Order: sequence, then structure tokens, then C-alpha cells
Amino acid sequence: LADWTAKADCLIDLEGHGRTALFDDIDLSRTVGWFTSIHPVALTLPIAFSDLGAALKAIKEQLRATPHDGIGYGLLTQLGGKVLPKGEILFNYLGQFDQGMADTTMTFANETTGSDVSLKGFRSHLIEINGAITQGELSLNWSYSGDCYFASTIQTLADRYQVHLQHLIAHCQSGQQGVTPSDFPLASVTQATLDVLYTQYAGLQDLYPLSPMQQGMLFHTLYEERQTGVYFEQMLLTLSNLEPTAFKAAWQHQLHRHPILRTAFLTEHEPILQVVPAQVPLRWREHDWRESSRETQQQLHELLQQERNQGFDLSQAPLMRFDLIRLDEQRYVFIQHHHHILMDGWCLPIMMSEVRDSYLAYLQGQTPQLPSRPPYREYIAWLLKQDRATAERYWQQRLAGFAAPTPLPIIAHQTETPLYREANYALSVENTRQLQRFSQVQRVTVNTLVQGAWALLLSRYSRESEVVFGVTVSGRHIPLSGIEQMMGLFINTLPLRLEAHPQDTVKDYLAKIQTQHQNDNQNAHSPLFEIQKVSEVPNGTALFDSLLVFENYPLGNALEEAAGFQIEDIQGFEDTNYPLTVAIMPGESLGFSVSYDSRRLNGEAIERLWGHMKTLLTAIVDNPEQSLSQLPMLTDKEIQQLQAWNDTATDYPVEKTIVDLFEQQVSKTPSNIAVVFENQQLTYQQLNDKANQLAHYLLALTTPAEIRSNNPLIAIAMERSLEMVIGLLGILKAGGAYVPIDPSYPAARIHYMLEDSAAPKLLTQSQLKAQLPLAQLQPECVVVCLDEAEFASQPTENPLVNRRPTDLAYVIYTSGSTGNPKGVMVEHSALSNFIHSSTNDYLITSDDKILQFSSVSFDAAAEEIYPTLSQGATLVLRTTEVLNRLETFLAFCTNQQLTVLYLSTAYWHSLLTDRQTTRKHWPDCLRMILIGGEAAACETVKQWMQHFRDYPALVNEYGPTETTIVAAYCNLGGRNLTTVPIGQPIANTRIYILSAEHQIQPPGILGELCIAGAGLARGYLNRPELSKEKFIEVELFGKTERIYKTGDLARWRPDGNLEYLGRIDSQVKLRGFR
Repeated sequence: LADWTAKADCLIDLEGHGRTALFDDIDLSRTVGWFTSIHPVALTLPIAFSDLGAALKAIKEQLRATPHDGIGYGLLTQLGGKVLPKGEILFNYLGQFDQGMADTTMTFANETTGSDVSLKGFRSHLIEINGAITQGELSLNWSYSGDCYFASTIQTLADRYQVHLQHLIAHCQSGQQGVTPSDFPLASVTQATLDVLYTQYAGLQDLYPLSPMQQGMLFHTLYEERQTGVYFEQMLLTLSNLEPTAFKAAWQHQLHRHPILRTAFLTEHEPILQVVPAQVPLRWREHDWRESSRETQQQLHELLQQERNQGFDLSQAPLMRFDLIRLDEQRYVFIQHHHHILMDGWCLPIMMSEVRDSYLAYLQGQTPQLPSRPPYREYIAWLLKQDRATAERYWQQRLAGFAAPTPLPIIAHQTETPLYREANYALSVENTRQLQRFSQVQRVTVNTLVQGAWALLLSRYSRESEVVFGVTVSGRHIPLSGIEQMMGLFINTLPLRLEAHPQDTVKDYLAKIQTQHQNDNQNAHSPLFEIQKVSEVPNGTALFDSLLVFENYPLGNALEEAAGFQIEDIQGFEDTNYPLTVAIMPGESLGFSVSYDSRRLNGEAIERLWGHMKTLLTAIVDNPEQSLSQLPMLTDKEIQQLQAWNDTATDYPVEKTIVDLFEQQVSKTPSNIAVVFENQQLTYQQLNDKANQLAHYLLALTTPAEIRSNNPLIAIAMERSLEMVIGLLGILKAGGAYVPIDPSYPAARIHYMLEDSAAPKLLTQSQLKAQLPLAQLQPECVVVCLDEAEFASQPTENPLVNRRPTDLAYVIYTSGSTGNPKGVMVEHSALSNFIHSSTNDYLITSDDKILQFSSVSFDAAAEEIYPTLSQGATLVLRTTEVLNRLETFLAFCTNQQLTVLYLSTAYWHSLLTDRQTTRKHWPDCLRMILIGGEAAACETVKQWMQHFRDYPALVNEYGPTETTIVAAYCNLGGRNLTTVPIGQPIANTRIYILSAEHQIQPPGILGELCIAGAGLARGYLNRPELSKEKFIEVELFGKTERIYKTGDLARWRPDGNLEYLGRIDSQVKLRGFR
């Protein structure tokens, strides 16, 4: 037509059969009726239309651009209102016209039937061309309007048509081939790109986008190029009685059958596409190790690692290699290596059954006859039809409010290239049957049971009721014919967000999980990276750190013995890019394969995790009506270990008060120096006498109300001095409990403490009267200035006062950083237990000289005073000026020949900042330094150890005021520290790390540090509600314990020491991160 009209474009009408497949559920191919359709096409040749290849490609693309073969044009002609274009030439190609007669005795007659229509009627087109193939020959029938054209004109046109057609045929027969974009309707690609690809990939067969999981795997493979083995899969079979040639042919047939096995990936193209060549080589190696002297397993290990290190070039198909190793005359090891991007575990039984059947056919000299399977492209086509906007809205709502991955305390931050290891576990056959029976009764899947247990484990590990972890879905639960038998990668990884409310029953909890999982499956085709985009988790942060994979694909009889060879063993090796992946394998015994990054988790943590998972699974099936809070997680071994660490029961003078212990020591060492302050000192006898005189004086001032209380509170606000110590002992000897007040406190705070305690007496010094809010005292409160009071004439004998161990020894007001300070009531028995523990643990003797460092308003002062005075040692009081400079402090320690220092951690830190802090600057008399009050810096401790090693001993102490001074301590010497432990519980003290539901956390898992035992305070003065909140009774290890909830986060270390991790109430969430 271009030759005839001298134009490169033309408009012609095409007639077709009209049976275009418009609907998946309607097939008109065998329906009798008239479906003929006609539509116009505008065709344009390229500028250089002498280029036959370019002309073919151009016309092909223009024809295929017509939607639905133009079937809608006929409808448009009937709607009216518009003038539609119409060609003057009609072309109708009928195809293989005698196709139905191939196997019959009938043929077309040679006689003419005449014209199909009357030649006298009106023509619809000036020229009509009808073509068909009969008996192997193409014939074209030209009809035309004699009023418009001469016969010679049409003949010339027909002859030229034949010439051009013969040129096109010759062009194609000469090997000039190619493809065009319409050959690959699923891919967005230009003709120029296709021309390049056609030369790179012989017989380019298909081109289409990646599935969501393929996109994710490819991203991680490219992103983590330094890491070998990312998504590198290896299957190892031990075979016997094998015929290698037939076995190799069976695998070659697999590559020929399945396009996905011949697939490569165009990583440089935007978007990335997968390309399928028509043929690829079988990368097959055979090894003969029959004469090898090396150990087989070592050689196998090296071969597997070499292959992993080599990896795959994703642009070169096939992404699959094979090694067949002959071990002896009968036995072989076969290894298949492939990239996970090609296929999932579901494909394994499909592939192995086909290999088996092909192998049998080749053994018998036959060609395998295998059932056809839909190609992977059909799944990609289905994916492209899905409504992405609806799926995005679903996941955005599903993850609303979730802004950070669920923290797993056993996973360290990534600092190195991952190094993956694997640990394998299994439930017993009986436990597996119990799970299966339970799931059937509750109408949930075993997968749901495992997900429920995992969510509970994560909830308790992270101390969060709502958790998110990854799950892998099969991706085959979609309305696509034949998807169960397709080869390819259909799995997808999705976030599963679950809530584990302690009050929920197991039954309701599992039902909610199953329902939620089913809802998620409606949008399970969504790419994980797109789900991440619509979530509130920041870019660059993974949605989750742990992945749960339930490998529920039907193996069937794929691995059964085949005629000719037998599979003795099968093993699989694979890595993911997650720090923790748990694969569950159904079977007679439910198997668990845990893959973990060994540079972020250690094997011991994985062992403990498996123990917790197993305990939860077996507990879940015990009773569907039990609440989640009742489910145990600890293993028997952990229970025994925690009980052993808390086995601190020791005899102590439970019937004695502090006064009893002091007076007992006075009788033993009356002439020992008890207390020193500057150039003053008192022996034990002198101190006792003066304290007795003060006690008698105070008793003489006792009011009827104090007599009725029998254990009155007496405030003491004094500067550090001998009189301060006398005052403390005098109050205790008079049967009272002292309320220490630092005179440097703000007046408002002092006033609150005096008013809240309602102390009937206040002991102080005359020089402090001006700074104390005495004018605001209650009228009945008596102020006694010890430097003015006349009590020297009082008796020196011990007062006969009925003191009981359950009496209060002191009420110390805590800092009150969250409001008014609260008075902690500590009894004599609790203080007696601490004295017994500290004097034994620290080996306090009468030879010791101990620094009184702390303000008396802190319970640390009690730690310094009472163990000292109960052992005949010397208590040395400091002045304020002593602390001003390091040299002054160390000179003071030397001059006083101090052996034990109790220092606040903050002050100890300040000492270590001085450049002269080396061993030679410290006095040799020091044997022990105890620090506490706040967390010690690990780097400072390391610095200390570098200079001092184990002497003097450095002891880190931990203990809230509510548990009597110290609850745990740790000698830091000789430790390779990464964190500073707070140690183990002292005598008669038990420490529990509890979840928010007051369940015992396993070793290594953080929780709230709660304390029980002899050191617990009575409670808070005048604060019954707060006392009930902080001092509670819980069931632990089968017995009721009264515990104090510290509000501190901690965990047990493997060595039995506790590690402090900060305050619960000081943790806030910034963009979802704690």
C-alpha cells in the first residue's frame, strides 16, 4: 500500500472471528454462532520502511495495541452521535482453514462455488482481501469495485503484495529474528532494550517483573554483597544405587521444563525485571572421592562453603549449580545449590517427584511424560491485577501506632557482617500429638499455636503486651488455577501484629490470632517494603528482628525410594537476612530450626529461648481456659538455678535489736576506740555511757502519748560530730526510732518531714537553730540542743526499755523527686540482718577503721555506723573540707589509717578523673572500697582495675532504702567487664526479676527488679496506698512472697550476678523507641 499510495500510513479495516477471550469464565472457542467483528486500524511504517525487520516490529506492535482485537468498535458504531473512522480496504485472514479435516478422508473440492455474496449489491469496502491456508498453501482472494478500479490495477497490487510477502519470508528464514514489547505484556520495556537483551539471552522467551518476595531477596542480596550466602540455598542428598547419566538427564529436563529455573535478573533495569532464556547450560560437576584420603565431612564442608562464597551472578542464568560426588562403588552425595529467589520450599516435592519420574523414564530409554504445569508468569500476571491502594490502606491501618520493632534484649546491635549458625530442636512425639489434638479441638492450626507461643515469648522478653514479628505465608491461597503445582517463589514475609493481654484465656487468644492471620492473608501479596513505607517505623529500620517460618508444604512421596536409587539422607542449608529466624517443620515430631546471627546472639541464649518456647507450647495445651498470665515459661533447670541463686537463708540474731548488738560489743571491747572526729574520740564504754545518759534524759521528757506508742519517732538534725552518733544511739536506747534530717535541706522540706513524721522531739545543735524552721513546729514538739542540754548527770547504766526486733529503728525520707518525700519505715530486725550480712561478707573486725562518709539522712550512713559499732571497729567521721581535693582526702585516709571506705559512686567517679589517681597515691592501709547510690560507669571501673587490680577490693553495692541499705553486692575484682554488675543478693534476701504481670523472668531477660526477704521495710509512713502499691504479695515458686517493687530494670547474668539496666519510669518512647 505504501508503494501504491506513496504514503507511509494507511487506514484499513480488519475482520476477525470475534471470539476474543474477554472473561476468564467464558470460552467461545467452540460455540456455534456468528461472532464476526470488524474494526479499523491505522498502520504506519517506519521512515526507513525498507528495513524489513523494523517494519515487521512496527506493524506488529501497532496491531497488538488494539484492545481486545477491536471487538468494542462494533458496539461504538451502534451508539451514534459520533463519526467513526472507517477503512476503504478490508483484510480478513481466516488462518488454517482446513484444520478440522486433518484426520479425516474429506478434502476441499477444486470446483468453484461462485461468489459468496451477490456482486450486484452495495459493497462495504472498495477492496476486500480474504486469505486462508488450505492443504498447506496460502491463498488470497481479492475482490473490488469495478466502478472504481481497473482489473489491471488490482492485479498489479496483488502481485506487489506477493513480492513483499516473499521478501518478508526470506528475511525471517535468513535468521533475522527479534522480539517486541508486546511479546512481554507484563514488562515495561523499550524496543531498544529488547534488541540488546535478545543478543544477550539466546532465544529470549519471557520477561516480567519480580514478585514481592523476590524484590526483597534481591534487595538484600545486592545490599549485602560483602556477606556471602545471603539467600543461598543448598540441598544435600546421600544416594545409593544411582545411574549418574540418567540422573543428570533428569535434572537437565527440569531446566527445560520450568522457566523459573532458567531465570536471570536484570538488576540494572528500572524497574528490575526477570528474564527467561529459552535454553541455559546445566552447571554440573562430577567428583570422584573414592581414592581420597581426606575425611569426607571436611571435604563436604569445604565444598559447601566454597560454593556459598562464590554465590551467583543474578544476571546470568541458571542460578543453580550441581555437584555429584562418588564416595564408593554404590554411594553418592548430590548437592544442589540455588538462589532462594527462584523457588520456595513448596517446590521441593514437586521438583523431586519430577526428577524421580524423569530418571525412571531415562533409565528405560524413554522420554519423560510429565504433567504440564502453569508457568510462574501467570502468578506475576495475577499480582499485577491486584488493587495496591486497597492493600496499602489495610496495612497502614493494621500497623497504626506501631513505630519501632519489638525489642529483643538477647539481640545485640549489629556492628559486624553477620555470621549465621543453626540450631535444631524438636518436640517429643507425645508433645506433638498433644499439640495436634489441642489444635483440632480448638479449631486452630498448629501454626497458630506456634505463633501464639512466639508472641507470648516476645511479649515477656520485651515487657510489651503488643508485639510484631515476621511470618512467612505460602502465597498459594489465591484464586489462581494450578497454583499448588507451580514452580517459583510464592512465599511472602509479612508483619504479624499481636496483643498478648494477661487476662485473656488461651482459647480466646488463639482464636484472635487465627482470625487476624486470616485477615492479613487477604492482603498477603503486598511487598514487605511497601508495607514498611505505610507504617510509622522510620526508614532504614526493619519492621521486626525475628521471623517465624512454618514450612507446611506437602512432601508426599517425593522422597520415597525410586526404582534405581535410594535417598539415604537429605539436608538443607540456607540463610536469611534476619538476626533470628525460627523454621517450624511439621511431622511426627514437630521440628524447630533456629537460624541466628552468631555475632548478635550467642548459642546459650538460643538454648534458653528454645527452652522457653517449648515450655510455653506444652503449657498452652494443658487448659484452654487458663489465662495467659498463668502460663509458665521457665524451664526446670532455670527454676532450680534461680532458686539456687536466691538460696541465701542464713541464721542471724533475729531476736536482737541494734541496741542489743551495740551493748553486746561494748561489753566485749569497752576500751576500743569507737568513734573519732577531728581531734576527739570516744571509746566504746564512753560512747555507751553518753548514749545512755541521753536516753535517760529523753525518757524523762516522755509524754503520755509517747508512752502509749512505745516506739516514738524522734527527729535528729545535726552536723557530723560525736554528738550526732551519741544522738542516734540515745534515741534507739530510749526505745525510739530516729528520723534523720540534713540541716542543709531547704526549710520547706525540713518542715514537711517534721510535720509528716509528727516527731514529738527534735534533737539538734544550737548553731543550727537559726536555719531550722523551728517557728513552724507543732507546740508539743520539744527541741533538744545536745550542746546545751543538761544530761551529764543522768545515769550511765543501760536503760531498761522493752525494745522489740519489730520496732522501728529509723524512718528515712527518700528524695521525693516525683513529689513530696516519703518516709521509709525500717525495723530493727531488718537492720540486724543487714549488719550480720555485711560484717560477714566484708569481714569487718575490731581492727578496721571505717569512714563515715554519707549524710545521716541517707541510709548509707547506717551502713557505715552500725556494722562498725557492732564489731568493735573504729568509726571515723570526716569534715566537709576533706572532700574538696583528692590530695586532702587521700592524706586524711592515710593519717587516720582507714581500712574501709564507703563512698558514693558519684564521688568515687570524681576521684578517678584526677590524673594522679594511681596505685602509689593511695594509702596502703586501705583494703576495701564500697561504692553505691547510682550506677558505676564501666569505663571508670576498667580504669580503676588497670591501676589497682584486686587490691584494695572494689565492691559495687545496690539497694533501695525500702530494702534496708543493701540488697545485693558484687566484688568487681578479676572480672572482664562489659557492664558493671550489681552482684548477688545478701543474706536472707531474695531478688526476683519479674514481668509486668509479676511472673518470673528467665536469666538473661530483663524485668523489674523486685526484692523479698528479711530486709524489707515496714512500708511508707502515713502512705498506706503507696505501701500497698509498692509492697505486694505475689505467688513465686509455689509460695507467697512479700516483695518490694523497685521500679528498676535488671536481668540475671549467666554467672548469677545481676545487671542493672536503668529505671522503668525514666524510659520514654521517642518515635517508638524506648
